[in-house]
Amino acid sequence: MRRASGTARAGLPGGGHLAVLRDANLAVGERVGRRVVYRRTDSGDLLATGTAAGVATG
Repeated sequence: MRRASGTARAGLPGGGHLAVLRDANLAVGERVGRRVVYRRTDSGDLLATGTAAGVATG
């Protein structure tokens, strides 16, 4: 799973799109202090890159 302090670094758009991604289980948010850090779920990684984090290929 990928983590980043900004949505752009995580490859996620900002704004209302995050609610759609959360509802589809493609992204999750986690509060870190006063910030919310978003990351793609394994399903989000699979959709975005064709491979899921932590899944061996080959």
